[in-house]
Amino acid sequence: MKKLKKRRWMARIWRLPHAAGETASKLISLVPPRFRLLVICAFLVIPTTVLVSRFPLSIVPAYKAGDIVEQDVVIPIQLQTVRAPAAARAAKDDVHRQHILLRAGDVVTDELVPLVGAVRRHQLAERSPRRFFYLLLAVSLIYFALYKAATTSQSSRLEPLSSFWVVGTAVFL
Repeated sequence: MKKLKKRRWMARIWRLPHAAGETASKLISLVPPRFRLLVICAFLVIPTTVLVSRFPLSIVPAYKAGDIVEQDVVIPIQLQTVRAPAAARAAKDDVHRQHILLRAGDVVTDELVPLVGAVRRHQLAERSPRRFFYLLLAVSLIYFALYKAATTSQSSRLEPLSSFWVVGTAVFL
């Protein structure tokens, strides 16, 4: 390639991010502002809800006695027994630690089957769609309150919508 052709290609490559930004801003400006606000709010609300919820991604399989465990089975903190205050003070490090019921490769015994079943039932209860929907509703109300506070307050140096995006992103993070 000749030097002149290389320079042209380099100039095009350097202008590409700027041109892409201009094209994207033109396309976004065609979307009505109200709809754009709702879509961006949904992109803030849904990930915030997923991050806040303790939605288990995998459920413990229904093991029977004699089965070999495929992955570690951890007892959730909510299912661990509550200790007396004196015992809790004595074992301060042990209070906030999750206990492993079974490790991968262990064989399930008759005594552990009810405990594994309790962990499974707890995970299924945590996975309730109704609970997730109510949490989604609560997070939506929080973002709506932030929006109303940002648009009605005049104390900020930023524009109302800019202050909403700053606070909304901070809540998300």
